[in-house]
Order: sequence, then structure tokens, then C-alpha cells
Amino acid sequence: MSEVVAVFPNTASWYHNASFLLPLAATAAVALLGALRRSAELLGFAAFLGAVTLAMIPVVLAAWRHTATAVVVTRDRLVSLHDGRVLKSLDWSDVRHIRCPSG
Repeated sequence: MSEVVAVFPNTASWYHNASFLLPLAATAAVALLGALRRSAELLGFAAFLGAVTLAMIPVVLAAWRHTATAVVVTRDRLVSLHDGRVLKSLDWSDVRHIRCPSG
């Protein structure tokens, strides 16, 4: 890799994915409510949400493998990495537009 100008880490983890986190939070909330109200229906729904959460784990992990954990800017190129493995490399000559967040 040529001279590094900047490194931008992605501090998120696989479990920050909404497809996993939302059903997990719903499972906990509905299970708590079901336990407080002693409701078999709510506890059954919590079990269903728990199954959905478990089913989403392999999907989220598969998608996470293709998520950049860092973007490295060098003099020659942009490189996206996942735990040190190069996902994509782009020469500056191939860059047509850079979108900057407003304000």
C-alpha cells in the first residue's frame, strides 16, 4: 500500500445491525411485559420474536463479512478493509465524484 494519508475506522459491530437488534429488543420487552402480566400469549409472542432473532444471526453475520471496518485513503487509491482484508480498492483516477455530508 502506498503512503497512507488517513484512516477512517468503522466502530460498529455485527450486532449493531437493526435486523438483529430490533427483534432482540422486542423479545426482551415483550417477555418482560408477559412476565409482569402473567400472559401466556405475550410470552408465546416473545418466544416467536426470540426465534426470529436467532434466525437472523446467520444473515447478519454473512452481511457483516462484506462491511468495511476501515477505509484507508492513500496517495494512489482508496481501500476498504474488513479486519485487515481488502474488500475493494479504487484508484483516484477512477473516482468521478465525492459526496460530502452537509453541515
